[in-house]
Amino acid sequence: MSIQTIVTQLEETITDNYNLYYWLYSVYDKITYDARWSNDYYGEVLFKSIKMDGISVNVYINIENNKSIELKIESDRIFNSNSEEMYLYFDEILVTDVYNLEFYHYVNAFRKINGILRNCKFDKFYGKFIDPNSICGCVKNQKLIRKALTCLTKNNTNIVTNSDTCAVCYDTTLNRTSCNHCVCLVCLDTIAQSINMNDPDKCPAEQEIICPICRNDINDN
Repeated sequence: MSIQTIVTQLEETITDNYNLYYWLYSVYDKITYDARWSNDYYGEVLFKSIKMDGISVNVYINIENNKSIELKIESDRIFNSNSEEMYLYFDEILVTDVYNLEFYHYVNAFRKINGILRNCKFDKFYGKFIDPNSICGCVKNQKLIRKALTCLTKNNTNIVTNSDTCAVCYDTTLNRTSCNHCVCLVCLDTIAQSINMNDPDKCPAEQEIICPICRNDINDN
């Protein structure tokens, strides 16, 4: 399912979309009245293996103690060997600091999800999704500033930065592979997608992702 299809579906008003309304109310009902979930952590996969701005991700909604609703967007391919968990691209609290979640909180959360899925862009430098509508205008020009600073510091032995140029696309990035080579997450995801096409039945997180520099498997712990 494409991101455009998902956004179109979420654009429909909740009350006019019977299937979404029914599912949303069933989650609300379960967490509100089932003792197993009312004071515990509940997670749900909203969309699995979809593309956001060219990156393959899974989208989750998490509800904690019937008091907060959180959206998480994680890679379904790139494994973070340092933290031994899937690489997190986006994490935002949609509803928080309420005594008990009401159904309208769920509706408002899904309307926020619609805006996030529509607007988020992937920042190669930081390796995460950024919502341009939630940041100030000066931050939007950081990519140009970073490129200018990279040119200034490239041949300056007096300055050492923690960023480098991606070996594939040559964009500046902070990301390094587990074998310590500079490859941005967009390029790693593209490599992972091409490998997955050759072995689609295998779990993406368990597949090899070959470093384009040393040919080592960066998903091998």
